[in-house]
Amino acid sequence: MKSQRFLYYIKRQGKKVATFLKSQDAVTFLFFLVLSFLLWYIYSIGTQREISRRIPIAYIGIPDNVKIEKELPQKLKFIIKDKGKTIWSYQKSQFDTLKIDLTDSFNKNNTLEIKFEDQFNKILSQLSPTTQIIELNPNYFSSKYIFLYSKSVPVVTSNVIKLAPQHVMYDTIAISPKFVTLLGTKESVDTISYLYLEPITEIFDKTKTLTVNIQKPQGVNINRPSVNVTIPIEMCTEKEVKVPVIVENAPKNINIRTFPSEIKIKFSVGLSHYNSVTESNFRAILDYNDILNNLDKSTTTLQLDYTSGYIFNIQLIPSEVEYIIES
Repeated sequence: MKSQRFLYYIKRQGKKVATFLKSQDAVTFLFFLVLSFLLWYIYSIGTQREISRRIPIAYIGIPDNVKIEKELPQKLKFIIKDKGKTIWSYQKSQFDTLKIDLTDSFNKNNTLEIKFEDQFNKILSQLSPTTQIIELNPNYFSSKYIFLYSKSVPVVTSNVIKLAPQHVMYDTIAISPKFVTLLGTKESVDTISYLYLEPITEIFDKTKTLTVNIQKPQGVNINRPSVNVTIPIEMCTEKEVKVPVIVENAPKNINIRTFPSEIKIKFSVGLSHYNSVTESNFRAILDYNDILNNLDKSTTTLQLDYTSGYIFNIQLIPSEVEYIIES
């Protein structure tokens, strides 16, 4: 019942509106409405108006070894004044970045000063000739700054490289660049002798070059965030050589005979170094001082001295020998 009454009310009001629009009064109303809008528009475009806009800032000429205590303003707010038509054109305008050169600003009392009013002409060049800048915010910036110390330090790996079975490193790890430059206060820089890389967790079965981030200490800056690391990997194989037992530190009037007089040395070596590693790289040593410290034993443990850095899993067969002391 209520819905029928509502529909009836809508129809009746619709008829009234239609009757009004057909009448002379409606024509008069619309005429004055359009006239009012035109008068308002003419008034608006001819009247002085103000608008607030922002322009991005880019600073150039800041030395790498300068640290500014306060954060530099990244945008400059300015209020401009002009006729309404011109002001409307700025509503969606994108202003070019304001470049401020600070090259000559770091030479007095360790205080940086920027007068943004000096940038008036650069801003005006992007505006209509009739537009006025009536306010800048900020108008002035001041901050203390310090000169940082620089120091070159080496970069080193922070963990043992994981290798696939039957693989070895056939050369040293290559880091490029080997040195990086630190920037910081003298106190913070003096405490650092080298920098570690982030841990390398990959398991390697072939030579590979990676980009690895540097672990950055607090309170300092680094001239680069990462370095290239080359891990030289190849397959390995086993090899055996025979070497004589050498007696050291025995008095000249004492002769020591060992049984056996030579031993085997078994080791793993990369394929590229297989032929270059020979018995000449090894010395099996019986130290006379070890005998004196263990006179109740008839055997002594051998010491091994070797000169190649590319051998692994070294075994002495046997690792102990019997001996006879002859005067």
